[in-house]
Amino acid sequence: MENKLLKDILREEMQAKGYTPQRVRRETGIAERYVFAFMEGDYKRLPAAPYVRGYLITIGRLLNLNGADLWKLYEQEGEHSKTSGAFDTLPSNRYALKRFSRKWVISGIIGVLLVIYGVMNGNRFLGVPSLVIEFPHDEITTSAESPVTLRGRIDPRDILSIGGEAVSIDQEGNFAREYPLEPGLNIIEFSVKKLLGREKRVERNIIYELAKEADVLLETGE
Repeated sequence: MENKLLKDILREEMQAKGYTPQRVRRETGIAERYVFAFMEGDYKRLPAAPYVRGYLITIGRLLNLNGADLWKLYEQEGEHSKTSGAFDTLPSNRYALKRFSRKWVISGIIGVLLVIYGVMNGNRFLGVPSLVIEFPHDEITTSAESPVTLRGRIDPRDILSIGGEAVSIDQEGNFAREYPLEPGLNIIEFSVKKLLGREKRVERNIIYELAKEADVLLETGE
């Protein structure tokens, strides 16, 4: 290879072995335009250095030449050759699995878990609250005593108020609240609210009859 240009060596070897640029393309996969660029010494038409080195080693193997020597010769005379820059990368395999951002993967997993949790606990946060009033059980009740003890139970995860005041419950959701009555009709409102919204309201009416009035009614039979 002494004192010969790369293009002359490739031309001579291809001609001697019966290779055309088209045949080189078929057997190596190297584009014809690059094969012609090597044969014409037109290095400006070639891609970046990492590609050129690979092409020359492949062509050398095809023509029974030392690919490393061809690469050295190219470097010596290739003052117009392109070097590998920050954006020169080897062709990617379009069938290979793409690399995902770790942050997006973690965000996706968290999102799926939140959706599953929301579906499984939707009724807990968004359903209709449950309320069982044990006393007074009926909508209208008569009492000769005051105060009375309001009793019942709710879901322990919900919030209860009676007459606009918060009421504490035990771990199972049971409540018992003393409530002073005014003479006559007492309208008592029970309100149960879910953590994130829905509310249920129930009214109970207790008629408070004073003991003297109750005795008079008993004596008269009314």
